[in-house]
Amino acid sequence: MKLHHFTHPSLVLFLSLASAPAAVLSNPAITSVSSQFSGAFAASFLFDGNPVFGATSGQGNQWAGAGVGPHTISFDFGAAKTIGYIGYAQRAGSIATTDKVTSIQFTWSNTPDFSVSTTSSLTVTNTADNSFWAYDLGAPFNAQYVRAVFTGNGGNPGGSELRFFEPARTALPRPTIVGTPSQFSAAYAASFLFDGVGEAGLRANNNQWAGSGVGPHAIDFDFGGLGVSLDTIGYAQRAGDNPALDKVTSIDLFLSDTAGIFGATPTTTLAITNTTNPDFTEYSLGGAYAGRYLRAVFNGNGGNPGGSELRFYGTPVPEPSSAFFVTLAGSALSLRRRRSR
Repeated sequence: MKLHHFTHPSLVLFLSLASAPAAVLSNPAITSVSSQFSGAFAASFLFDGNPVFGATSGQGNQWAGAGVGPHTISFDFGAAKTIGYIGYAQRAGSIATTDKVTSIQFTWSNTPDFSVSTTSSLTVTNTADNSFWAYDLGAPFNAQYVRAVFTGNGGNPGGSELRFFEPARTALPRPTIVGTPSQFSAAYAASFLFDGVGEAGLRANNNQWAGSGVGPHAIDFDFGGLGVSLDTIGYAQRAGDNPALDKVTSIDLFLSDTAGIFGATPTTTLAITNTTNPDFTEYSLGGAYAGRYLRAVFNGNGGNPGGSELRFYGTPVPEPSSAFFVTLAGSALSLRRRRSR
């Protein structure tokens, strides 16, 4: 079945409209702590700062459980909330190898005794410093009550700040990477485009991807099935190295219904404006573009341009229903019968 683009393939758009960021929820009440927390390292210090993503400032006081733990803290939001991400900062002091949190297990429930609940876990990766980073929970959870179990490598594991975020929107399922015409090293692999947090306004402590050399660097994707109607892209620049040279400035997008076959002219071109910071930003394409296969060509100003995260937004193209095929077959049979008379 042929999919039709909703705009002419030669139309080139330069649009970069950022969407509203994910909303930070009001801090929940702490209802219980299973481990002993001293006055100098109280559990309430999780909410006493003004953290900024990617920064070590504004973290407030440190909290820490007494002993190796695990340490459990229970929260009550007062009403059911939809939670998709957290922001977390490690404690700044003491021994980095033992006093940092390495993982958090969450139990989500709308009953205060957690008799009906869902459990999820995440790995806390930034054990080297106390920067405030976003972490993807893997799926949205609806809950009023949350139980968090903090685990470390010994010592007195703890942190500085914790925030809960409501997801702003849901991205399309991540496509399969089917080809990388440009060379990517193992340390800057193209697959790192999908290894962190993709939510407007948030910043993850995740891996960067980058092509070798000035590029342009091209990556081919397969959305599967009958493809998608694509209208928005979310993108985060790479955090490190040279901002003037190593950031992506535009992405040429080629869509197709046939694997490996793309037109000579981009279906649309997207200007990437947030070259000064690596916060995840959503960009409207200004229209909807359909296809199963996508070639994204990343352009920069030299250096080794790359980024951190990539997400696609739009709608999947639905498979024809079985009723459609039955109706189609019946119409064909009826037509043959009329012709045979």
